[in-house]
Amino acid sequence: MEVAVVVPEYEESFGARLRRLRGEAGLSLADMARATHYSRGYLSKVENGGKPPNAGLARICDEALGAGGALLSLVPDQAADEVMCPYPGLVPFGSSQARWFFGRERATAALVNRLAERRHKAGPLVVVGPSGAGKSSLLHAGLVPALTRGALPMPGSQSWPVLSLTPTAHPTRELVTGLTKATGLEPDAADRALEAGPGAFAVAVREAMRETGLVLLIDQFEELFTVCEDEQDRRAFVGAVCALASAGPLPPGEQPPILLIIGVRADFYGHCLAYPELVTALDDGQVPLGPMSHAELREAITGPAREAGLELEPGLVEVLLSEVGSQDGPAPCPGAGVLPLLAHALLATWQERENGRMTVSAYRRTGGIKGAVAASAERVYLGLDGDGRAAVRQVLLRLVRVGEDDQDTRRRVDRARLMSLSPDPGAAARVLDAFAAARLITLDADYVEIAHEALLYAWPRLRGWIDADRAGLRSRQRLLETAEAWESSGHDPALLYRGTQLALALDWMGGRPGDLSLLEHRFLQAAERRRQADLTAQRRRTRRLRRLVALLSVLVLLAGGATGFAVRQRSMALTQRDLAAAQVAVDQAERLRQVDPSLAMKLSLAAHRLVRSPQTRGAVIASSGSVFSTRLPGHRYSVRRAAFHGTTLVTAGNDGLVLLNDVRAPRRPATTTAARVSGEIGGMAISSDGRLVAGGGEDRTVTVRSLRDPRSVVFSAPLDAEVSALAFAPNGRTLGAATTDGAIRLWDMGDPARPAVRVPRDADHGTRVNGLAFSPDGRTLASAGDDHTVRLWDVTRPLRPTLCSVLRRHEAQVRSVAFAPDGRLLASTSFDRTVRLTELPQPCRPGPAKVLTGHTNLVNDVVFRADGRQIATAGDDQTARLWEVSSGREVMTLPQPNPVRSVAFGQGGATLATGDDEGRLLLWHLPPPAVLAPAGGLWTVRYAPARGVMATGGVGAAHLWDVSRSRQPFPLATLRHGAAGGTVDAVAFDAGGRLLVTGGQDRTARLWDISDPRRPYVLGTVRHTAAIYTAAVSGDGRLLVTGGEDHAGRLWDISDPRRPRALGTVRHTDRVNGVALTSDARVLVTVGGDYQARIWDISDRRRPVVLAVLPHPNQVNNAALGPGGRILATTADDRRTRLWDIGDPRRPVLLSTLVGHREASRGVSFTPDGRTLVTTADDRTAHLWDIGDPRRPTSLTPLSGHTRQVTDVAVSPDGRTITTVGADSVLRLWTNDVTVVSHWICALDGPGLTPTEWAAYFPDQPFQRSCGR
Repeated sequence: MEVAVVVPEYEESFGARLRRLRGEAGLSLADMARATHYSRGYLSKVENGGKPPNAGLARICDEALGAGGALLSLVPDQAADEVMCPYPGLVPFGSSQARWFFGRERATAALVNRLAERRHKAGPLVVVGPSGAGKSSLLHAGLVPALTRGALPMPGSQSWPVLSLTPTAHPTRELVTGLTKATGLEPDAADRALEAGPGAFAVAVREAMRETGLVLLIDQFEELFTVCEDEQDRRAFVGAVCALASAGPLPPGEQPPILLIIGVRADFYGHCLAYPELVTALDDGQVPLGPMSHAELREAITGPAREAGLELEPGLVEVLLSEVGSQDGPAPCPGAGVLPLLAHALLATWQERENGRMTVSAYRRTGGIKGAVAASAERVYLGLDGDGRAAVRQVLLRLVRVGEDDQDTRRRVDRARLMSLSPDPGAAARVLDAFAAARLITLDADYVEIAHEALLYAWPRLRGWIDADRAGLRSRQRLLETAEAWESSGHDPALLYRGTQLALALDWMGGRPGDLSLLEHRFLQAAERRRQADLTAQRRRTRRLRRLVALLSVLVLLAGGATGFAVRQRSMALTQRDLAAAQVAVDQAERLRQVDPSLAMKLSLAAHRLVRSPQTRGAVIASSGSVFSTRLPGHRYSVRRAAFHGTTLVTAGNDGLVLLNDVRAPRRPATTTAARVSGEIGGMAISSDGRLVAGGGEDRTVTVRSLRDPRSVVFSAPLDAEVSALAFAPNGRTLGAATTDGAIRLWDMGDPARPAVRVPRDADHGTRVNGLAFSPDGRTLASAGDDHTVRLWDVTRPLRPTLCSVLRRHEAQVRSVAFAPDGRLLASTSFDRTVRLTELPQPCRPGPAKVLTGHTNLVNDVVFRADGRQIATAGDDQTARLWEVSSGREVMTLPQPNPVRSVAFGQGGATLATGDDEGRLLLWHLPPPAVLAPAGGLWTVRYAPARGVMATGGVGAAHLWDVSRSRQPFPLATLRHGAAGGTVDAVAFDAGGRLLVTGGQDRTARLWDISDPRRPYVLGTVRHTAAIYTAAVSGDGRLLVTGGEDHAGRLWDISDPRRPRALGTVRHTDRVNGVALTSDARVLVTVGGDYQARIWDISDRRRPVVLAVLPHPNQVNNAALGPGGRILATTADDRRTRLWDIGDPRRPVLLSTLVGHREASRGVSFTPDGRTLVTTADDRTAHLWDIGDPRRPTSLTPLSGHTRQVTDVAVSPDGRTITTVGADSVLRLWTNDVTVVSHWICALDGPGLTPTEWAAYFPDQPFQRSCGR
């Protein structure tokens, strides 16, 4: 008997088929999320039936899986309709999206009315508005549809062709191409007419138009100034388009007009005024586009949803309006710049909709108005592989036109050209597809463009890339333009870079070889070959000269001449060669000092070993003001995490390695590999006892190993998402792990086999967690997430964690968290470029937060020093920074050539480890040769003779410092001075260093007994009628001179400092800024705001007599006398320092003028031997000068590091230390002893320049060791 088996037909659901196809392709949900740019959670809900599919998702998944439409076939027809998103995001509305363009009805009607007026008068309309106001949308989705509906009261206008274009780099070519297509005008005829002039061109176009009118839209008119480099082309374009519009309407019955509408950004208004035709157009046809009103914004949100049949959850509209700053009533409208951010937030919320309903919770998940663009861009960025992420920076920066200051614009780039410029075209193509899928860039067959300039400012990572190297990016723009001209010219050698231009290009590009296109590489290689050829020719000439010298020397010897002549000539030639090489190295070191201070130090020392000249000596001294770093064996890719245990530095990188560096001997660190995992590492943590190290990342596994035996795996747990953060509790018994899906799990390390406890799902971040930290008592866990929050969890009972507080204090994704050692502060860092220090008076009860600003890009990591007094941060702005916790002020910036990802303080805070995006691992040696004084600025500094004490004056007080340890002053006492906020501008010691005079804004000079510098007290006071700016005490301690705002210098007898007596007075016609006394106190020099220095005979101290007046071209700020009192130095607002011989004070002689500062010169001080002068200026630098011959002074080197004006300088009595103070409240110390600095550099770095480095910087000199034998 036969049995018929009937198998019922089974219809596979969309979710089931997606899961099956994904499994067959070997892709995880995370892989799928990266490929489609939908979140992992969203895809999981689709697969499980929790979310309905739509056609857009189906198409993307089909493409990612190569399914050939198998998924799209399962999408119901209504879902295909539903996928039409009514919110375009950053992309402007186009004509085809007019049905969803709401909120600008009033502006559209006004523009149509203004256009109708063109029936009676000629000329263009110019729509002017700020970036983001919606000019493009108004023109294309408002005006054009209105014209096609017949809104313009001109017969037949609804059928007139509409030509829309942007200027591009070749505006006239773009105009001719467009008009020939729109009117039928022959291209050759158009070119001939354009060459004949604007009028002829307008006539030719009109003749080709026959009986129809034309609407010409020129959008993004600012491209004329940002993209077009040819001024002749620019003027021809302006003349041509204005002539077209000026050929206004003819009498009734004649040919219809050409209507021209221009859209231009308001910040380019001034550029337009440089063209007379545009001045006329703006005067007569300007149409300003301001921000939308409250009602219009509401309609822009609700209208598209209504048209598309979407439901908006009650309260969503109010939340959106509130966050853009819109209020009903007379309140100011929000700025136009919020519109693209609102548009993208609406798009992102639509993508998170639930059953056709847009909700508040979905909106919150997007990151909100301020964070949606950044969150979308960052999600795309993080979803790419390592090569793709590297390509993002290269590709996007090619799509930006970097302007002066912050005037940056997007640029439209030929797609094929962009691919040819990329070092990795495959990775670049993936970047374009990914960002286009997220609607952050637009693609067509020929061109690529960033969707809106809002991306340039809203995404901190891109903003940081631009700001971190603005000058370099402009250089690269010029390089590309020159390289293209060289290529198109058939490689004309005259176009190749030479000299300084080539050196700067090679210097900038040296650290960024991956940023160069093949064309740029070829161009620089050709320029370098040309330079090498020139050098070779020069060397041949030099060799011929040497052979001639040798021949002449032999002939001289044979003739009985002096042997010494030949020897001296050869020695002089070699010396000149070495001098030139050393000077080049000194110049390179100065450029490197703010980027790679350690290399600058080594290069300075090598130059000084080669040639002992004043310039190389100055370069070594300048190095002493930097923090030195030792490079450790690092990673091939980004150093994601770093932590110390004792003298062992543990690092984890995107190369999948966990490395252990024993840094007891940093010059020769012992490095071992603790772990090697598959993919990038997202989290790493060390237990407090140093026994265990945990790691995890793309392998979705938490692995705990023994730090003593890294091969020994103590514990391993697979997870269903990538590990993004790890932390051990202080007792080592609890391990916390966070993942990219927002989950946080806790393990009991006492019983690791027990399953992990997950924090409540309904309370977690719901998105990627970037950082975890336990409080010192282990009772609180802090987590940092992409949802802009820091969450505090009560883990007193680790098996039952509960959410106890949510901190919403950042405006973008939070990157890291750290507790202070006492647990009373929590530090967090963010994409919003800030660090926040939140007070925790009680666990889970946060208090106020202090905001630390200074980073110019997202801040990746933060760590507290062991004593809790400082934190260190790592930023994408290519710096690590040290901050004072109590005041929140920045102490020191540590520059690096790449974005910094991780920081860790070493034992005792004496070292700081930093890891960057390119795998570079540096160990910085602290403390820095700088001290942060109380806020408000420092204005003056002096050393006490032979006592190891220094005084500074600043806001509200003077301060005494112990400077017996030359590189790190220690505060001794604060000397309060009058009312709070009053400034101490003058400090002066007597010869014994036991009397200190301070003077300031309270019109009083105080005489302090500082015999015990820890306990100073006032002996007596003297007064002026206005602020006191300067003071000096005679060598015998009996005379005090003070000067100030009352135009007077006053002499005082202080033989008894408890009872000072007034003596004589000297006068200027403006404020007295500085005074100086000769050692015998018989001659006084005063300088002032009346552009004069005056020399006085004060032999009779009651009746001073002016001996000479030294005129200056500007205000004179300070004066100093060299040892012996013969040489006088004066500084002035004209940026110059002058040296005078006042050996005969009645007949002073100007010896020389020192030129080098870029802004007003301020402080001045001689070294005790009188051979070196130090000056300071408002340009944030001090400057060393060799004045061994005061008639021929030589600039040695600038001393940089201050972040604001450098107000004063003092040299220690032994001449070995130079101290500068500035308006940044920082004391900086330089060691004025080359031997000491050289020993210090060698002790930290060992051999100095390697042979390879030497060959790069000294190619014509044989290698010399900088350190040792």
